[in-house]
Amino acid sequence: MAATGETASSSARFEFIDGLRGVAALLVAIAHLADAASDRHPGILGPGIAELASFGRYGVQIFFVLSGFVIAHSLTAGEYSFKYFGRFAARRFVRLDLPYWSVILLEVGLLWLSGHLLVQYSRELPSTAQILTNAFYVQTFLGYEHILPVFWTLCYEVQFYMVLVLSLVLLEKMRNAGVSVVTLRTIASVALSLTFLWSICLFVGLLPPLRPGLFLDRWFQFALGVVVYLYYRGHCDRDVLIVSMVVCVVAAVVFGDGTYRVAAPLVTAATGLAIVASFRFEPWRKSLAGPVMQFLGRISYSLYLLHLGIGWRTTVLVRELIGVHYSTVWAYIAFLCGMLTSIVAAWIMNVLIERPAMKLARTIELPKQGPRTLTGVLVPAPAP
Repeated sequence: MAATGETASSSARFEFIDGLRGVAALLVAIAHLADAASDRHPGILGPGIAELASFGRYGVQIFFVLSGFVIAHSLTAGEYSFKYFGRFAARRFVRLDLPYWSVILLEVGLLWLSGHLLVQYSRELPSTAQILTNAFYVQTFLGYEHILPVFWTLCYEVQFYMVLVLSLVLLEKMRNAGVSVVTLRTIASVALSLTFLWSICLFVGLLPPLRPGLFLDRWFQFALGVVVYLYYRGHCDRDVLIVSMVVCVVAAVVFGDGTYRVAAPLVTAATGLAIVASFRFEPWRKSLAGPVMQFLGRISYSLYLLHLGIGWRTTVLVRELIGVHYSTVWAYIAFLCGMLTSIVAAWIMNVLIERPAMKLARTIELPKQGPRTLTGVLVPAPAP
C-alpha cells in the first residue's frame, strides 16, 4: 500500500479529494436551501429531496475528515518550530480570512438590505463586538452568536490546525532535547489514540460535554483524516486505520444517542474508507474527477460560505413573490434559483477573492527540512 501511495501522482491524489469536497459543499447547500424552499410549506418538495436534504447535515463530517488529510499533506517536509507555527498560522489565516471577512461584510450589508425589502425577515444588525469575535473565530467562547450558522465549523477548523502544528513543534523540541525516536513515536501514537477515543466518547455522549465550541468533540473526525494520510504515505499500519474506522462504527451503533449521533460517526468512517478506496481503484477515483465535480471542489469554500447569505435569500425571495400561488413546481423553482445563485456567487468570489488569497498565502514560505513526512520528527520519508 505504501508503494501505491508513493507512486500515485499529486493530481491523481487530489482529484478525488477535491471532488469529494465539492460533494460535501453541495450537500450542505441542498439541506439549507431545501429547508428555505419548504419553510411554511412542510413536505411541499416531496420525500425524495427531503431525504437528500436531511443527509446534507452530514456534509460537515466529510469536510472535517478531508481537512485532516489535506492539512497533514501540507505539513509534509516542515521544519517544525515556533517560527514554523507562526508562518503556518499566518498562511492559513490569509487563505481563510480574506474570503471569510468578505462574507461577514457582505452579510452585514444584506441584513440591512433585507430589513428594508422583507421586513418580516429583518434581523438586528450584529454589533461591533459580534463582528470582531466572529472575525477571529472566538464568538462561541465569548458568548456571541455566529453571524451565519455555518461559521461554527470554521472555529473548529482553526483549532484543529493550531493543535496539530503545535503538537509537531513540541515533538520536535523533545527530539532536539535528546528524546529517542522510539520514545517520540510512542508518545505520538498514545496521544493520538487517547485523544481520538476521548473525542468520540464526547461526541456520542459517553462523557459529559466540555465548553461549547471547543474542538475536542469533533477531533476524531479530523484525526481520522490525518491517519488516512499517514496510511497513504506508508507511515501507518493498515490495522491502525481499520481499528480507527471500527471504533467510529462501534461508537455510533452501540453508544450513539439519536439519529445524528449515530449517523455522523458512520459518515466519518465512510469518508475515510472512500478516500482509501480512491488509492486503489481507478474507476472509483475517476468518479469525482469530471469537470463538474472538480469545479464544485474548487469553489467549495466560497459555496459553503455564501449559500446561506445569497442562496437562502434568493429562495425566500422567489417564495415570497409567488405568494398564495406557491406550489410544488414553484418550490422546486425557488430551490433551483437559490442553488444557481449560490454557485454563481461562489464562482465570482472564488475568482475575485479566494484565488488571490491563495496566491498571497503561498508567498508566506514555510521553513522546510528535507524529505520529511508529517511525522518527520519520528520517521524519515521513503524515497519517491
